[in-house]
Amino acid sequence: MTPRTKAIIFLTLWVALFIWMFPGGYQFEVWKKMPLSSNLGSLLLIIVVTVPIAFILLGIIDAIFNFFNKSSAKTNSSNDGSKLIGEKDRLRINYWADILEGKARLENGEKYDQNTFYNKKFLKYPLKEIKSAIIKQAVLMGIKDKKIFNACNTSYMYLANFGTNIQDMKPTGIADMNKIIEKYPQEIIEKDNKQFKKLTKEIASMGKEDKTYSETKLIQLQTKFAAEFTATFKYVVNSAQKKLKNKNK
Repeated sequence: MTPRTKAIIFLTLWVALFIWMFPGGYQFEVWKKMPLSSNLGSLLLIIVVTVPIAFILLGIIDAIFNFFNKSSAKTNSSNDGSKLIGEKDRLRINYWADILEGKARLENGEKYDQNTFYNKKFLKYPLKEIKSAIIKQAVLMGIKDKKIFNACNTSYMYLANFGTNIQDMKPTGIADMNKIIEKYPQEIIEKDNKQFKKLTKEIASMGKEDKTYSETKLIQLQTKFAAEFTATFKYVVNSAQKKLKNKNK
């Protein structure tokens, strides 16, 4: 799923949640008669609650999408072109697919989180080798199978989390917010108003997000990696076609 698609889905989810929770069931005339202080408080509370919920729903949708796409990214001997992929590349492709699916852990022992920046040292194999292996799979298997091509594109894009010179690891504001939300199960905050207030207070007290390692920065980096994948794929395919033409002359 591309960053642009994720942004569109998030905005759609947030607007739907906002309308659903709007005071007076979105009856504007009713809401307009309420005191200004009450209106502002209600709007602030709705925004604080709906934004993290929208992100959680987006994460669930993204996880489902990735599960069906990345599972097809693993090489299989029955797939056309897979026999041309060497064992070295096969290991890297399957390793990265397992990392994304949560079946394997990073070298620091933690599960990969798509909203966190990581140092390249937390990868079992060099970043360049994983990139190269994914490109080879896209060229050898993705040309005839769009599903595999899209899976390769998505898995390559998520390597962006390792695309900076960060010394260790750094979660974005969204990752920090998700950790807070995980502490308060929905079934509890729906019944316990005190727990709900604790949740909103804890979210509201979050510090400012580091602009160097923000969610916006990560999406920009993922977009860059997605473009890099497309450009490299086209270059490899075009180069192969030219060599084939020259050979047949």
